[in-house]
Amino acid sequence: MSLKIDPEFQALIPPLSAGQLADLERALVAAGRAIDPIRHWRGLIIDGHNRFEICERLSLPYDTQAMDLPDRDAVKDWMLRYQRGRRNLTKDQLLALAIVNGQEPPPGTTSVDIAHVKLAIAEGKADRLISGKDTLMVYRLRAARERKAREPARLKPSTDPIARRAEDKAAARLKAEHKSLADEVARLREVVAFREQLAAGPLPTIKRRELKSGLREATAVALLSDCHVEERVRPGDTPTGNAYNLDIADLRLQRFFAGVEWLVAMHRQRFQIRDLVLWFGGDLVSGHIHDENVETSAFPPIAACLWIQPRLVDGVRRLLDGLKLEQLQLVCSYGNHGRDTKRPRRATGAHHSYEWGMYQQIAQHFDGDKRVRVLADPSGHQYARAYDFDLHFHHGDETSYQGGVGGITIPLNKAVAQWDRARRAHYHHFGHWHQYIDTGNIVVNGSLIGFNAYAMSIKASPEPPQQAFYLLDSKRGKTCKSPIWVGDASEEKKLWTAA
Repeated sequence: MSLKIDPEFQALIPPLSAGQLADLERALVAAGRAIDPIRHWRGLIIDGHNRFEICERLSLPYDTQAMDLPDRDAVKDWMLRYQRGRRNLTKDQLLALAIVNGQEPPPGTTSVDIAHVKLAIAEGKADRLISGKDTLMVYRLRAARERKAREPARLKPSTDPIARRAEDKAAARLKAEHKSLADEVARLREVVAFREQLAAGPLPTIKRRELKSGLREATAVALLSDCHVEERVRPGDTPTGNAYNLDIADLRLQRFFAGVEWLVAMHRQRFQIRDLVLWFGGDLVSGHIHDENVETSAFPPIAACLWIQPRLVDGVRRLLDGLKLEQLQLVCSYGNHGRDTKRPRRATGAHHSYEWGMYQQIAQHFDGDKRVRVLADPSGHQYARAYDFDLHFHHGDETSYQGGVGGITIPLNKAVAQWDRARRAHYHHFGHWHQYIDTGNIVVNGSLIGFNAYAMSIKASPEPPQQAFYLLDSKRGKTCKSPIWVGDASEEKKLWTAA
C-alpha cells in the first residue's frame, strides 16, 4: 500500500527543530533503516511523518503498521495521546494542542492560561505555541503591560530643566533595575517549571487496605535491568552459546512483562495484590563508553533509547490493564553504560545519562494517569516505602569487586551497611553484575542480555537470561521470590538465523 500524508493529521504534530531532524536522520542512517514502523490509518500516515520523508529521500527501508481506528476523530485522539510519550512537549504546547483540537485542558491548567491560548488562536498564532516558538509568557507579559498602561500617573513631571534631568536619570536607573529583576524572575520561573516537569518527587507510601476477602495482602515487586538492547552477542562469543540481537531483545522484553503478569495472576489465588513496584534499573542501553561498544552495537545510544522507550511504555500499559492494578510505582535508576562521558560522574551523573532523559519522557507519557507514579530523581539511589518496609534501589556500579571466593555478596554487604547509616532500608535492589542472587535483604538482578563477554570477564557464573520478582507481604515482608526466565533458545535460534 502506498502511504500518503494528510495535511490535517500532519498539522496535529509539532514540527521537529532543525537539530532534532538532523539527529533523527543520523540515527536512521546509522541503523540502516527506520527503527520503528510507519503507522497509518487507511493509507494516511498518523505516526512517523519525519521518518517517512527521510527514508523515502535516502531510500532506506521501513516497516508499516495499520491502525484499526473507527473514524478521523478517533485518529486525532490517538495521535495526540501517543505523541505525548514520544515528544518532550511543554505544558504550553500540550494546552495549545488540547484547546485547538477541542479536548479537555491538562490537569492544573488555569482559566487565565486558557484565555491566553484562545487569544493566540484569534490572532492566528496558535501554530507558534504548538511548535514551541512562543510561550504563554509572551501573553502574560503583554497583559501586565496593558494593566500598567491603564494605571493613572501618580506624579507630574517637573518643569525645571535641572530637576527634570535628575528625574530622568532616576527613572532610567529604576527602569534598568526593574528589567534586571524581571529577567531574574523569568529565569526562576523557568527553573521552577523545569523542576515541576521532572519525576523527582517522593513516592507515596503503599498502605494496607481493609480486607474482607480473607486473602493475605501483598505488593508485587519486579526488576528490569541490564538489557543492553542494541548490543549483539554472537553464539560463539561465550561457551554457553548465548545469542543476542534486537529481535531477541524484543522477544525477551515481551517475555519479561508476560512473566510479571503471569506471576501476579498466579499468586492472586492466595494474595490480594492491588499494587506493583516496577524497577527500571539501568543499563537498558549499552551506549558507547567503550570502544568495543561501537563495534558490538546495532546503533548509537539515542537511537537505542528511541527503540526501547515505546516498548517500555507498552509493557507498563500491559501490566496496568491486564492486571487491573490500582497503583503502579515505577522506580527508575540510571546505569553506568548509557552516558555521554568517558568516566562516570556521581554528583551530575543523571544529567549525562541518556536513560535518565528517557525516564523523564516516560513520566510525562503517564502524566495524568492516577494509577502510575514515577520516581526518576537525579540521585544514584532511589527509595520507596510499602507498608512498614523501606525499599532501596541502586544500579550497583558504586560497589567494587575484584574477584574472590565470596563473590559479589561480600562487597555488597559492606556497601549496604554503609548506605544504611545514611538511610536504613529493609530490602536492597541492585543490577549491574549480570547474575541473579537473592540473600533475603539483598537481591541482585540478572540480565536480559544473558551471559556475554562482560559476564565472562567478571567471572560470573553462567546463567540463563533472567530477571527478579517477589511479593512483599503487608505484615511479614518478603516472600514468594522467583526469577523470571526471559530466554527461549528454540525461538531465539530462528531470530538469530534470520538476522
